[in-house]
Amino acid sequence: MLKITHIQRFSIHDGPGIRTTVFGKGCSLRCFWCHNPEAIEPGIRLWQDKKQCIGCGNCKRNCPKGFSPVRRSGGACEPGQLCPLLLREDSCDCTTEGGFPCADACSSGALSPTGFWMERDAMVGELMRDVSHYRRTGGGVTFSGGEPLLQAQALGEIMSCRELAGISRAVDTAGNVPWKNFSEVIPCTDLFLYDVKCMDAALHQEGTGADNGLIQENLERLCHTGKSVWIRIPVIPGWNDSGREMEAIAHRLRQLSDLPKSGIERIQLLPFHRFGREKYLRLGWEYPAGGLTPPSGEKMKEFLSLFQEMGLMVAEIGNQMVFSDEKEEEEGIS
Repeated sequence: MLKITHIQRFSIHDGPGIRTTVFGKGCSLRCFWCHNPEAIEPGIRLWQDKKQCIGCGNCKRNCPKGFSPVRRSGGACEPGQLCPLLLREDSCDCTTEGGFPCADACSSGALSPTGFWMERDAMVGELMRDVSHYRRTGGGVTFSGGEPLLQAQALGEIMSCRELAGISRAVDTAGNVPWKNFSEVIPCTDLFLYDVKCMDAALHQEGTGADNGLIQENLERLCHTGKSVWIRIPVIPGWNDSGREMEAIAHRLRQLSDLPKSGIERIQLLPFHRFGREKYLRLGWEYPAGGLTPPSGEKMKEFLSLFQEMGLMVAEIGNQMVFSDEKEEEEGIS
Protein backbone atom coordinates (compact mmCIF):
# COMPACT_ATOMS: atom_id res chain seq x y z
CA MET A 1 0.00 0.00 0.00
CA LEU A 2 1.36 3.42 -0.99
CA LYS A 3 0.58 6.85 0.43
CA ILE A 4 0.21 9.16 -2.56
CA THR A 5 -1.02 12.64 -3.48
CA HIS A 6 -2.47 11.82 -6.89
CA ILE A 7 -2.09 9.86 -10.14
CA GLN A 8 -1.48 11.79 -13.34
CA ARG A 9 -2.27 10.28 -16.72
CA PHE A 10 -0.82 11.12 -20.13
CA SER A 11 2.46 12.44 -18.69
CA ILE A 12 5.09 13.18 -21.34
CA HIS A 13 7.87 14.63 -19.17
CA ASP A 14 8.49 11.71 -16.77
CA GLY A 15 10.28 9.29 -19.06
CA PRO A 16 9.84 8.04 -22.64
CA GLY A 17 6.45 7.86 -24.33
CA ILE A 18 3.08 8.47 -22.72
CA ARG A 19 3.19 7.58 -19.06
CA THR A 20 1.08 7.41 -15.94
CA THR A 21 2.83 9.09 -13.01
CA VAL A 22 2.14 8.23 -9.37
CA PHE A 23 3.15 10.95 -6.90
CA GLY A 24 4.18 9.58 -3.52
CA LYS A 25 3.79 11.36 -0.18
CA GLY A 26 6.79 12.49 1.84
CA CYS A 27 10.23 13.85 0.95
CA SER A 28 13.67 13.83 2.58
CA LEU A 29 14.59 17.25 1.13
CA ARG A 30 13.08 20.71 1.55
CA CYS A 31 13.93 22.44 -1.74
CA PHE A 32 12.80 26.06 -1.54
CA TRP A 33 11.53 26.00 -5.14
CA CYS A 34 9.56 22.73 -4.79
CA HIS A 35 6.60 22.61 -7.17
CA ASN A 36 4.89 19.73 -5.33
CA PRO A 37 4.69 21.13 -1.76
CA GLU A 38 1.68 18.95 -0.97
CA ALA A 39 4.00 15.94 -1.29
CA ILE A 40 6.65 17.17 1.16
CA GLU A 41 4.99 16.14 4.42
CA PRO A 42 4.48 12.42 5.01
CA GLY A 43 1.29 13.16 6.89
CA ILE A 44 -2.04 13.91 5.25
CA ARG A 45 -3.63 17.28 5.94
CA LEU A 46 -6.33 19.38 4.35
CA TRP A 47 -5.85 22.12 1.83
CA GLN A 48 -8.26 24.62 0.36
CA ASP A 49 -8.73 26.01 -3.14
CA LYS A 50 -10.17 29.43 -2.39
CA LYS A 51 -11.12 29.91 -6.05
CA GLN A 52 -13.60 27.05 -5.73
CA CYS A 53 -15.12 28.07 -2.40
CA ILE A 54 -18.75 29.21 -2.69
CA GLY A 55 -19.32 29.91 1.00
CA CYS A 56 -21.97 27.21 1.40
CA GLY A 57 -21.07 26.49 5.04
CA ASN A 58 -21.08 22.70 4.65
CA CYS A 59 -17.56 22.52 6.07
CA LYS A 60 -18.66 24.27 9.26
CA ARG A 61 -21.71 22.09 9.70
CA ASN A 62 -19.57 18.95 9.36
CA CYS A 63 -16.53 20.10 11.34
CA PRO A 64 -15.90 18.07 14.55
CA LYS A 65 -15.15 21.36 16.33
CA GLY A 66 -18.14 23.16 14.88
CA PHE A 67 -15.70 25.80 13.73
CA SER A 68 -16.75 28.76 11.63
CA PRO A 69 -14.00 30.49 9.67
CA VAL A 70 -15.84 33.80 10.13
CA ARG A 71 -16.17 34.05 13.90
CA ARG A 72 -17.54 37.56 13.93
CA SER A 73 -20.64 36.57 11.97
CA GLY A 74 -21.06 33.04 13.23
CA GLY A 75 -22.32 32.11 9.80
CA ALA A 76 -20.95 30.31 6.81
CA CYS A 77 -17.57 30.87 5.22
CA GLU A 78 -16.93 33.93 3.16
CA PRO A 79 -16.30 32.75 -0.40
CA GLY A 80 -12.60 32.47 -1.14
CA GLN A 81 -11.42 32.87 2.46
CA LEU A 82 -8.82 30.36 3.66
CA CYS A 83 -10.05 28.52 6.73
CA PRO A 84 -7.70 29.36 9.66
CA LEU A 85 -7.86 25.74 10.82
CA LEU A 86 -5.98 24.73 7.67
CA LEU A 87 -3.09 27.07 8.37
CA ARG A 88 -1.78 24.98 11.28
CA GLU A 89 -0.83 21.32 11.19
CA ASP A 90 -2.15 20.59 14.70
CA SER A 91 -5.43 22.47 14.46
CA CYS A 92 -7.78 19.90 12.94
CA ASP A 93 -9.43 17.05 14.86
CA CYS A 94 -9.87 14.98 11.73
CA THR A 95 -7.58 12.01 11.13
CA THR A 96 -6.78 10.01 8.03
CA GLU A 97 -8.39 6.96 9.61
CA GLY A 98 -11.51 8.86 10.56
CA GLY A 99 -11.75 10.65 7.27
CA PHE A 100 -12.27 14.35 6.71
CA PRO A 101 -16.00 15.01 7.13
CA CYS A 102 -15.67 18.68 6.20
CA ALA A 103 -13.95 17.82 2.90
CA ASP A 104 -16.45 15.05 2.18
CA ALA A 105 -19.26 17.57 2.61
CA CYS A 106 -17.67 20.29 0.47
CA SER A 107 -20.06 20.76 -2.43
CA SER A 108 -17.65 22.72 -4.65
CA GLY A 109 -14.48 20.65 -4.24
CA ALA A 110 -12.71 23.57 -2.55
CA LEU A 111 -11.62 21.47 0.44
CA SER A 112 -9.66 18.23 0.01
CA PRO A 113 -6.97 16.08 1.66
CA THR A 114 -3.40 16.33 0.39
CA GLY A 115 -3.08 12.57 0.02
CA PHE A 116 -4.51 9.12 0.54
CA TRP A 117 -3.49 5.48 0.88
CA MET A 118 -3.91 3.17 -2.11
CA GLU A 119 -3.82 -0.62 -2.03
CA ARG A 120 -1.55 -2.45 -4.45
CA ASP A 121 -4.29 -4.14 -6.47
CA ALA A 122 -6.26 -0.92 -6.83
CA MET A 123 -3.18 0.97 -7.99
CA VAL A 124 -2.16 -1.69 -10.49
CA GLY A 125 -5.69 -1.63 -11.86
CA GLU A 126 -5.45 2.13 -12.35
CA LEU A 127 -2.06 1.85 -14.04
CA MET A 128 -3.22 -0.87 -16.42
CA ARG A 129 -6.06 1.29 -17.74
CA ASP A 130 -3.54 3.01 -20.03
CA VAL A 131 -1.60 -0.05 -21.16
CA SER A 132 -2.55 0.51 -24.82
CA HIS A 133 -0.92 3.97 -24.69
CA TYR A 134 2.23 2.52 -23.12
CA ARG A 135 2.60 -0.10 -25.82
CA ARG A 136 1.83 2.25 -28.67
CA THR A 137 4.27 4.99 -27.57
CA GLY A 138 6.95 3.07 -25.67
CA GLY A 139 5.66 4.64 -22.46
CA GLY A 140 4.92 3.16 -19.07
CA VAL A 141 4.56 4.08 -15.41
CA THR A 142 6.66 6.47 -13.35
CA PHE A 143 6.74 6.73 -9.57
CA SER A 144 7.59 10.24 -8.43
CA GLY A 145 6.90 12.42 -5.41
CA GLY A 146 7.97 13.74 -3.04
CA GLU A 147 10.48 10.98 -2.73
CA PRO A 148 9.01 7.61 -3.77
CA LEU A 149 11.96 5.66 -2.35
CA LEU A 150 10.87 6.59 1.18
CA GLN A 151 8.26 3.87 0.61
CA ALA A 152 10.70 1.52 -1.12
CA GLN A 153 9.36 -1.80 0.16
CA ALA A 154 5.77 -1.12 -0.85
CA LEU A 155 6.96 0.43 -4.10
CA GLY A 156 9.00 -2.66 -4.96
CA GLU A 157 6.00 -4.91 -4.32
CA ILE A 158 3.87 -2.92 -6.74
CA MET A 159 6.52 -2.55 -9.44
CA SER A 160 7.38 -6.25 -9.40
CA CYS A 161 3.82 -7.53 -9.77
CA ARG A 162 3.22 -9.70 -12.82
CA GLU A 163 0.68 -7.31 -14.39
CA LEU A 164 3.40 -4.69 -14.95
CA ALA A 165 5.88 -7.15 -16.47
CA GLY A 166 6.96 -5.91 -19.88
CA ILE A 167 5.83 -2.34 -19.16
CA SER A 168 8.45 0.38 -18.73
CA ARG A 169 8.79 1.22 -15.03
CA ALA A 170 10.61 4.36 -13.90
CA VAL A 171 11.49 5.85 -10.52
CA ASP A 172 11.96 9.61 -10.18
CA THR A 173 14.25 10.21 -7.19
CA ALA A 174 16.36 12.88 -5.52
CA GLY A 175 18.60 10.10 -4.17
CA ASN A 176 18.64 11.24 -0.53
CA VAL A 177 17.75 7.84 0.95
CA PRO A 178 19.78 4.85 2.19
CA TRP A 179 21.14 2.60 -0.57
CA LYS A 180 19.03 -0.28 0.75
CA ASN A 181 15.97 1.63 -0.48
CA PHE A 182 17.40 1.54 -4.00
CA SER A 183 18.07 -2.18 -3.61
CA GLU A 184 14.35 -2.79 -3.01
CA VAL A 185 13.43 -1.50 -6.48
CA ILE A 186 16.49 -1.95 -8.72
CA PRO A 187 15.45 -5.44 -9.93
CA CYS A 188 12.07 -4.15 -11.15
CA THR A 189 13.06 -0.67 -12.41
CA ASP A 190 13.90 -0.01 -16.05
CA LEU A 191 14.77 3.67 -15.72
CA PHE A 192 15.84 6.03 -12.96
CA LEU A 193 15.17 9.75 -13.27
CA TYR A 194 17.80 11.19 -10.94
CA ASP A 195 17.97 14.80 -9.72
CA VAL A 196 21.39 16.48 -9.56
CA LYS A 197 20.95 19.93 -8.07
CA CYS A 198 24.47 21.17 -7.37
CA MET A 199 27.98 20.01 -6.43
CA ASP A 200 28.75 22.42 -3.60
CA ALA A 201 27.71 20.65 -0.37
CA ALA A 202 27.13 23.87 1.59
CA LEU A 203 25.04 25.34 -1.22
CA HIS A 204 23.04 22.13 -1.40
CA GLN A 205 22.42 22.29 2.34
CA GLU A 206 21.27 25.88 2.05
CA GLY A 207 18.83 25.24 -0.79
CA THR A 208 17.45 21.81 0.08
CA GLY A 209 17.97 21.34 3.81
CA ALA A 210 20.52 18.52 3.35
CA ASP A 211 24.02 18.16 1.99
CA ASN A 212 24.62 16.11 -1.14
CA GLY A 213 27.02 13.47 0.16
CA LEU A 214 24.54 10.58 0.20
CA ILE A 215 23.00 11.73 -3.08
CA GLN A 216 26.35 11.70 -4.87
CA GLU A 217 27.31 8.35 -3.34
CA ASN A 218 24.05 6.74 -4.44
CA LEU A 219 24.34 8.12 -7.95
CA GLU A 220 27.79 6.61 -8.41
CA ARG A 221 26.61 3.25 -7.06
CA LEU A 222 23.62 3.40 -9.40
CA CYS A 223 25.93 4.03 -12.37
CA HIS A 224 27.78 0.81 -11.51
CA THR A 225 24.57 -1.24 -11.83
CA GLY A 226 24.15 -0.70 -15.56
CA LYS A 227 20.60 0.60 -15.09
CA SER A 228 19.34 3.32 -17.45
CA VAL A 229 19.57 6.76 -15.87
CA TRP A 230 18.26 10.15 -16.95
CA ILE A 231 19.87 13.01 -15.03
CA ARG A 232 17.63 15.99 -14.33
CA ILE A 233 19.18 19.31 -13.33
CA PRO A 234 16.86 22.09 -12.12
CA VAL A 235 18.32 25.48 -13.05
CA ILE A 236 17.39 27.80 -10.17
CA PRO A 237 18.12 31.55 -10.59
CA GLY A 238 20.46 32.95 -7.96
CA TRP A 239 21.21 29.52 -6.53
CA ASN A 240 22.87 27.06 -8.90
CA ASP A 241 22.80 29.01 -12.16
CA SER A 242 26.43 30.16 -12.10
CA GLY A 243 28.91 29.04 -14.74
CA ARG A 244 31.11 27.65 -11.98
CA GLU A 245 28.39 25.43 -10.53
CA MET A 246 27.17 24.20 -13.91
CA GLU A 247 30.73 23.40 -14.93
CA ALA A 248 31.22 21.41 -11.72
CA ILE A 249 28.04 19.43 -12.42
CA ALA A 250 29.09 18.77 -16.01
CA HIS A 251 32.55 17.64 -14.90
CA ARG A 252 31.12 15.17 -12.41
CA LEU A 253 28.64 13.77 -14.92
CA ARG A 254 31.43 13.37 -17.43
CA GLN A 255 33.28 11.20 -14.89
CA LEU A 256 30.20 9.12 -14.18
CA SER A 257 29.41 8.69 -17.87
CA ASP A 258 32.86 7.21 -18.41
CA LEU A 259 32.31 4.39 -15.90
CA PRO A 260 32.30 0.99 -17.66
CA LYS A 261 28.67 0.13 -16.81
CA SER A 262 27.28 3.67 -16.68
CA GLY A 263 23.75 3.85 -18.02
CA ILE A 264 23.45 7.64 -18.21
CA GLU A 265 21.38 8.08 -21.36
CA ARG A 266 20.11 11.62 -21.07
CA ILE A 267 20.90 14.82 -19.17
CA GLN A 268 18.05 17.29 -18.93
CA LEU A 269 18.53 20.93 -17.98
CA LEU A 270 15.21 22.04 -16.51
CA PRO A 271 14.58 25.79 -16.12
CA PHE A 272 12.93 26.93 -12.91
CA HIS A 273 9.19 27.59 -13.12
CA ARG A 274 6.50 28.96 -10.82
CA PHE A 275 3.76 26.57 -11.84
CA GLY A 276 3.35 25.29 -8.29
CA ARG A 277 2.87 28.60 -6.49
CA GLU A 278 -0.91 28.23 -6.33
CA LYS A 279 -0.40 25.09 -4.26
CA TYR A 280 1.37 27.08 -1.54
CA LEU A 281 -1.64 29.37 -1.32
CA ARG A 282 -3.92 26.38 -0.97
CA LEU A 283 -1.78 25.10 1.90
CA GLY A 284 -1.68 28.53 3.53
CA TRP A 285 2.11 28.68 3.13
CA GLU A 286 4.37 31.44 1.90
CA TYR A 287 5.92 30.69 -1.50
CA PRO A 288 9.71 30.86 -0.93
CA ALA A 289 10.60 31.23 -4.62
CA GLY A 290 8.09 33.97 -5.35
CA GLY A 291 10.78 36.50 -6.24
CA LEU A 292 12.48 34.30 -8.84
CA THR A 293 12.03 34.54 -12.60
CA PRO A 294 12.56 31.62 -15.00
CA PRO A 295 15.93 31.80 -16.77
CA SER A 296 16.06 33.07 -20.32
CA GLY A 297 16.37 30.81 -23.32
CA GLU A 298 19.77 32.28 -24.06
CA LYS A 299 21.10 31.41 -20.63
CA MET A 300 19.84 27.86 -20.93
CA LYS A 301 21.53 27.54 -24.32
CA GLU A 302 24.81 28.71 -22.76
CA PHE A 303 24.59 25.97 -20.16
CA LEU A 304 23.71 23.40 -22.79
CA SER A 305 26.79 24.41 -24.82
CA LEU A 306 28.93 24.03 -21.69
CA PHE A 307 27.75 20.45 -21.21
CA GLN A 308 28.22 19.58 -24.85
CA GLU A 309 31.70 21.09 -24.93
CA MET A 310 32.60 18.67 -22.14
CA GLY A 311 31.53 15.77 -24.35
CA LEU A 312 28.07 15.29 -22.84
CA MET A 313 26.19 15.18 -26.13
CA VAL A 314 23.17 13.55 -24.48
CA ALA A 315 22.41 16.86 -22.73
CA GLU A 316 19.23 18.71 -23.69
CA ILE A 317 16.94 21.48 -22.49
CA GLY A 318 13.55 20.54 -21.10
CA ASN A 319 10.42 22.53 -20.21
CA GLN A 320 11.22 25.19 -22.79
CA MET A 321 7.79 26.78 -22.40
CA VAL A 322 8.78 28.36 -19.08
CA PHE A 323 11.63 30.63 -20.22
CA SER A 324 11.35 34.18 -18.92
CA ASP A 325 11.33 35.57 -22.45
CA GLU A 326 8.07 33.75 -23.08
CA LYS A 327 4.67 34.15 -21.39
CA GLU A 328 4.48 32.22 -18.14
CA GLU A 329 1.29 30.49 -17.06
CA GLU A 330 -0.28 31.54 -13.79
CA GLU A 331 -0.67 28.01 -12.54
CA GLY A 332 0.17 24.45 -13.51
CA ILE A 333 0.55 20.95 -12.21
CA SER A 334 3.51 18.63 -12.08
